[in-house]
Amino acid sequence: MTTVVTAAIDSIDVTALRTRFEFNEIYSSSFSDGWIPHRQFHTEGAGVEAMTTRVIDLDGQAAHPPSFWRPAKGIVYLDRAPPRLGNPLGNEWYVGGRWTKEIMLDWGKFTGHAACSSYLLYHGMRL
Repeated sequence: MTTVVTAAIDSIDVTALRTRFEFNEIYSSSFSDGWIPHRQFHTEGAGVEAMTTRVIDLDGQAAHPPSFWRPAKGIVYLDRAPPRLGNPLGNEWYVGGRWTKEIMLDWGKFTGHAACSSYLLYHGMRL
């Protein structure tokens, strides 16, 4: 993983970065159908799971097929009503019903699903 990212960074304009880039933790996120390659990256990438600090699934349950992936270091957002009062329930945040009443007023014609990539990623990174 480090070798691939370092090679990508080293291939850009030399004035953009003055030294080699290294990292020891990963925050990763996916939206909708992207949960499938995201899960593959997280579970099959050499060293990825060990370096992962946080995994964020943005409305993967609306994908085709829907996501039932629940990574241990994950935050999972579900566009459905919570089964009981309170959020989160474990690593799951239920946002159903709030999109149209509160959040979507800023988005006009777009659907709640489309807003996930902006609003929920911001929330997940703040956590």
